[in-house]
Amino acid sequence: MSTSENISDVDAMFYSDWEIAREKAQGDERDQQLASTMAEELLIYPNLPLEIRASCHLLLSNGESHFVYHARQAYRAYDRLAYLEPGNPQWDDLAELASWLVFELLTQQREGKRLDYGIFEPLETESDEYIAEATLTTESQEDSDDSDSDDDDFLSEEELDDEEMVDVDVQDEDMRDGNYADEDELYCA
Repeated sequence: MSTSENISDVDAMFYSDWEIAREKAQGDERDQQLASTMAEELLIYPNLPLEIRASCHLLLSNGESHFVYHARQAYRAYDRLAYLEPGNPQWDDLAELASWLVFELLTQQREGKRLDYGIFEPLETESDEYIAEATLTTESQEDSDDSDSDDDDFLSEEELDDEEMVDVDVQDEDMRDGNYADEDELYCA
C-alpha cells in the first residue's frame, strides 16, 4: 500500500484498520471472519481511499457470500487506480489479478463448484446479471451447436442475428470514466 506523508487523521485511521484486517486475514478461521467484518465495516465509509476500498473488496471476494460482486468491485477499483496512476505497475498487476479472479469465480459458480450465498441486490448501475446472462447465453449457444441438439431455451443463430446486443467492453470503458450506462442501454433493443 502506498501511503503519502500528508494523509489526514481519518485516512490514517483507515490505513491502520486495514493493516489490522490484513493481518487477521492471515490467521485462523475466527481471525479471518473478524477480518471480513472489518473490511465490510470499512466499506461503509464513502470517503474511504480507493486503494483500501479495492483491497477490502479483494479480501471479501474470498468469502462465501457476494464473492462475485466483491471480485468485480475490486477489479473496477484497481482498474481505476491504474487509470489514475498510469506509471504504477502495481495497480495494473492487481487489476489483472482481480479480472482473473472474476473469471474464475464466475466459472466455478456456473459449473456448480461454488455457490454464492445470501441475498444481494446490485445497484441499478450494476450490470453483473446482464453480463453473466449474456456470457452464459453465448457459451450455451456454442455448446448446443457442438452437440447438434435442438434446445428451445436458447435463441437460434437467425434470432441472435436479429437481436441487437450491447457491447460490454464499451460499457465497462464508460464505467471506468465514471459514466454509467442508463438502465435502458443495458438490455437488448
